[in-house]
Amino acid sequence: MVKIENKITEFLLYLEKNSEKDFSRWLTGVNIFEILGITSAEIRHSRVLAWLLDPRESHKLEDKFFKKILMKVFDNNLSFATIKPTEIILKDFSKAEVYRESKNNIDVLYTNKEHRINLVIENKTFTSDHDNQLRKYRKFIENSYVGYRNIYIYLTPNGDAPIDADVEERQFWSLLSYQDISDILEELYVDEVDNEKVSYILKEYNDNIRRNILNDIELKELSAEIYFKYKEVLDLIFENRPDTQMLREKLVGILNYLNEQGNLIFDEKYCSKTFLRFRTRRLDNFIDNVVKEENTEWSTGSAYFYEITYSNFQTDVYLSISKKNLTDIQSRKFKLLTFDKYSKYGFNTSNKFLNFDASDENLLLSEATQTLIDFLLENLQQIDEFEKVFIETWNEKEKEKDYV
Repeated sequence: MVKIENKITEFLLYLEKNSEKDFSRWLTGVNIFEILGITSAEIRHSRVLAWLLDPRESHKLEDKFFKKILMKVFDNNLSFATIKPTEIILKDFSKAEVYRESKNNIDVLYTNKEHRINLVIENKTFTSDHDNQLRKYRKFIENSYVGYRNIYIYLTPNGDAPIDADVEERQFWSLLSYQDISDILEELYVDEVDNEKVSYILKEYNDNIRRNILNDIELKELSAEIYFKYKEVLDLIFENRPDTQMLREKLVGILNYLNEQGNLIFDEKYCSKTFLRFRTRRLDNFIDNVVKEENTEWSTGSAYFYEITYSNFQTDVYLSISKKNLTDIQSRKFKLLTFDKYSKYGFNTSNKFLNFDASDENLLLSEATQTLIDFLLENLQQIDEFEKVFIETWNEKEKEKDYV
């Protein structure tokens, strides 16, 4: 017992004094590529690669990225006869054109008419080759650029070989990894780039690759080192970490409380392990809703429920309507919401009201119960406002009918 207590103290001191420094590279929190939502999409990465390869672009790198890629190919592939290292070093490859997915859907094509050379990149982040596409691309290049020397690169996070291509086709494709790309980028912004903006872009892009594609090996090694050093403490935390069941129990308790306060109508027998259901008195009265208390779930006869779904502390609230339980007048009223599609089971849950992260602000801690109640009540105002507008719209339409 004393040993584990000492370990806990040591771990807490580490968290307070050294953890931020150790993990600062991965905890910066802000990355322009993450903000733009282009962390791992192949098409976005292909655009960046094409930009870097294009010697005419604003980065002013000319042919440096192209040359460094070719030198990486030499390092990775023992047999490479298309071009010699001395030619790469000595010749100027700045007079080139770069195409992205415009030449027979090839991801990136660098073509240099002066030296009659092509660089073809098939880019795969989290997918693989399919439908014999590598052969199609190669045949297109050979037919379109007769007499050119062609370099075919298959780019993946780990430098994996093509899956769909046969043994013969694989011999044409040199393997490159995103670790190779990351190394090239670091070489560029450390030694080659003078422009501050370009350097910033390359650093941000490299940071994005390391965090979102490579799952940085340094981060894995650091995590492993810390885990084995504080194994007893971390195992104890993992065994007692909050889970979905804890979230459900917390939500059930609060929904029961709100039911007692008259804020909504909740009964756990209408729920399941994966969702919770509640209704409101206002909407019940407006549609003359009928609930058969002796039954459970949708056989209750209720025309609707608000449903709370939850996974990994991410919580959504929907309005779910049962087509089979609607009366004619209820159906006409709900048509104001433009519910057209129902699932094969006769439910429509397309109207999402709320989405919140239950781990925010430590909402699951025992002393935070009132905070969570206030948080839910604040968010449930959206449902209250929706119902007011819904009923007012119906009443206006009824007045128009009476007037006519």
